[in-house]
Amino acid sequence: MAHDPPALLAALAYLQRGWRVFPVHSRRPDGGCTCGKDGCTSPAKHPVTKRGLTDASGKEAQVTGWWRRWSWANVAVATGTDSGVVVLDVDVDKGGAESLDKLEAEYGSSLRNTLTSHTGGGGLHLVYAHPGGDAKVKTRARAFGAGLDVRGDGGYIVAPPSTHASGRRYAWADQEAAIAPFPPWLAERLEARRLTVPPTVIPLRRRDDGGTPYGLTALSRMVDELQGAPEGVRNDTLNVVTFSVARLAAGGELDLGPSLQLIQQAAEQVGLDPVEIRRTIASAQAAGEVNPKSAPPRAPTLPVRAARPGTPSARATDDGDDNPDGPTRAQQFDAKLLTVPQLLAWQPPPVLVTDVLFLGSLAVLYGPPGSSKSFLALDLAMCVAAGFPWQGREVNGGDVLYVAAEGGVGLGQRVRAWVTAFDDSPERFRLFPDAVNLLYEPQVATVGEWAATTKPALVVFDTLARSMIGGDENAAQDMGVAVDAADRIRRACDGTVLLVHHSTKDGVSLRGSSALLGAADTVLEVRSTDDIVTLTCRKQKDAEQFDELKLQRVVVELDPGTSCILRALAPLQDQGANRRHQDAVLQELSATFPVTGASGKELRLALDMHPSMFSRAVNALLRDKKIVNVGGKQRPFYMLPGSMRGGGSE
Repeated sequence: MAHDPPALLAALAYLQRGWRVFPVHSRRPDGGCTCGKDGCTSPAKHPVTKRGLTDASGKEAQVTGWWRRWSWANVAVATGTDSGVVVLDVDVDKGGAESLDKLEAEYGSSLRNTLTSHTGGGGLHLVYAHPGGDAKVKTRARAFGAGLDVRGDGGYIVAPPSTHASGRRYAWADQEAAIAPFPPWLAERLEARRLTVPPTVIPLRRRDDGGTPYGLTALSRMVDELQGAPEGVRNDTLNVVTFSVARLAAGGELDLGPSLQLIQQAAEQVGLDPVEIRRTIASAQAAGEVNPKSAPPRAPTLPVRAARPGTPSARATDDGDDNPDGPTRAQQFDAKLLTVPQLLAWQPPPVLVTDVLFLGSLAVLYGPPGSSKSFLALDLAMCVAAGFPWQGREVNGGDVLYVAAEGGVGLGQRVRAWVTAFDDSPERFRLFPDAVNLLYEPQVATVGEWAATTKPALVVFDTLARSMIGGDENAAQDMGVAVDAADRIRRACDGTVLLVHHSTKDGVSLRGSSALLGAADTVLEVRSTDDIVTLTCRKQKDAEQFDELKLQRVVVELDPGTSCILRALAPLQDQGANRRHQDAVLQELSATFPVTGASGKELRLALDMHPSMFSRAVNALLRDKKIVNVGGKQRPFYMLPGSMRGGGSE
């Protein structure tokens, strides 16, 4: 342990106190946050792991593994019942010292006779023992005045010897000092300051008391979410909850005025700037009001089979509450089961872009920097939005959401070039000029709700790396969460989700965890040499892989400046090449397998032909009845018609 980083040694010491810890980002030598995001809003204090506070652990093996992996990480301590502590966070830059002096003077009692940490920002962390039992001490910003926050249940602090964004270190005033009990009078004062629900939104059963039970339950949950939001994501959370409240109000589930008053009050209590609060609420309200949301209809009652003697009834909701009017969990499961006739009636997924993208799929487009992968993704998106054929392939047009996670400024010039070249301005194209963090549930939920209402045919995340803020794309868990989020959005819209991603340094494969490759239905690789862009299909789960496609970057003169579009370099189907492949298949069957025939795999390996070329050649020969398939779709076995005994079927 002599060579272990100081942060790990401190974290292990905190475990001995019974505290639960987890890693948070630190300060880079150049002054930026180790998350690598320019303009990080919570530098050197937001979580490294995907679930952040939820990941907090008291296990030595887990903690050691974290800091052996991220030796540079700061140490965060979960507060509340998790670690048995409550912390008064004194932020001197926001008036915390004055608020603390005023609080002590008002009650005639010092609050500083306890374990104390000097924060890197010049403030204090006063650590107290949690009351325990059934007592709850909620995390609240400005709980006792400006700059004087409480970190309790659902919160955390950054602990020594972590490095602050300023470059200064957190340090204990006296590491051996006793931890004082949380003063009862302070707990009472905190309880008295709890956000009071205005009379107009008291959660009663009648609709005229501010909303329906469905709406009021959602409102209460969203207020709690905003109050517990960590620093750095509070404004994003305000945007999400306001959007949801406005939707519910438009759907008749809430009274808008009192509900927004409650949201604004919560935002002020967590320390958001009043001007920013009003701006965020106005923007989110306008977006939400045009997408009304109402309570989902109650599931119809299904006939219940008699339970076997001695077995309990399974009729309960997912949270375990009795639900006598709805289907049981077992019935819900049973409703999703497919029979053999249903499987035989399965149809291939509908096409979005012929041979390339299919509706209801998760696709990945990857390549090295400068390979024109964003040009290609934008070209696909614009064609889908316009209903134009894409590079000669038919397109089923629809709404498009393009999430420009690396910023939308540069894409504006590319869009202008496309509009100029094709003389069309697709009205169904929408660009979001910021990142959507696929690891942050509120943002995923917002996009999912929008997608379920708008039903876009295509959603593009450009790039995946910038859509995994705070995550590790090499970690299967982080990648799994991001893929699951993308898949939820895909299911919500019944369209295609396209993730634009980077290749490895050698340009051979997808960068990061293999979980992405395993989950994707379609994988497309982009490479470029000079002005030639090559698109290769590396995976097509439920269809044949298309032939390699070569495109050319064509300069478009704009005023001012220039940009590029992509044009197919050659016709999509080289009929001469396909005929040569057909001739090769016939010759191989005649020369090597004239009587016995051959399986599809055996024949293709004998020819050493690319799978997509082989597939197209064989399909053409079957169509022209020059060969027959006496096997089946899953295990094809090809023969020449004249060599069959007793006939066969195609």
